[in-house]
Amino acid sequence: MGVITRIEVQKRDKRRANIFVDGSFVCGLSIETVVTMRLKTGGEVDADGLIEAIKEDEKRAAVATLLKMLSAKRVTERQAREALQKREYMDESIECAVDKCRGYGYLDDAAYAADYVAAHKSKLGSLALKYELKQRGVSEDLINYAIEDIDEEEAACGLLKKYMRGGGLSDVKQKNKAVRYLASKGYKYDTVRRAIDCVASETEDEES
Repeated sequence: MGVITRIEVQKRDKRRANIFVDGSFVCGLSIETVVTMRLKTGGEVDADGLIEAIKEDEKRAAVATLLKMLSAKRVTERQAREALQKREYMDESIECAVDKCRGYGYLDDAAYAADYVAAHKSKLGSLALKYELKQRGVSEDLINYAIEDIDEEEAACGLLKKYMRGGGLSDVKQKNKAVRYLASKGYKYDTVRRAIDCVASETEDEES
């Protein structure tokens, strides 16, 4: 058991304070943590109490870091965890930050998936959308829900028309080129076939 002999506000960051126990510097804590943990000059503190205060302080820091990140861009829960891990926060602090930001509504994988699909559905097929969202840690159920209402054939037709730039699909070479292009964008084979038939039919109608 020791005695807190001084609590000194840091010169470079007025939101933090240096804690001295028995005349020696022990750690730096946020002012909020100092108040929450009821630390004061002359108060007694043991090793367990200091460890608890340090853990509480890191949790607050992790939450603040994640909130700042989310104010700049939306991320998934997996991306949030990975970003905090890179900053070397403890697992307990990371889960605390994720839980709080989820509770605030700032971390929402369902909303992330819906926004991602809305932004990319005109350029990517369902296979590619599924892959990209899965890489970001979105669950399969949320992915399937986000893509279930996509008119993939219409999107593939529009994309193919732009790619062909008015060119026809009258020969095998052109059709194979179209197949490779749409497949590279993550469209399923049946969708690719229907899109090619659609564009070829429209081209024939224009030429007749």
